[in-house]
Amino acid sequence: MRETPLILVVDDDPGILDLVQEILSPSYQVITANSVKEAQKHLQGQGCDLVLTDMVMPEAGGMELLKYLRLHHLDIPVIVFTGYANFQDAVNAVKLGAFD
Repeated sequence: MRETPLILVVDDDPGILDLVQEILSPSYQVITANSVKEAQKHLQGQGCDLVLTDMVMPEAGGMELLKYLRLHHLDIPVIVFTGYANFQDAVNAVKLGAFD
């Protein structure tokens, strides 16, 4: 792990990305991605210590990113967040290793 943990925040809403980065930046290194594809490119390059991802995004959502992480980066913890409450998605995310 790095001296200062690196957190990857993934969301299609630039306002959410800016807000989360502002909140976390004093204590952590924060990088952002506005899509699952962009997040995957970063993860292939340098990785990170934690992923925070939105569940609902165009093209591919947080569940797809979580599946990718479990196949290629099993050791990276994931926290999933969403503005859309869906119990089954929460259950599926936890089954794939997201923190409950």
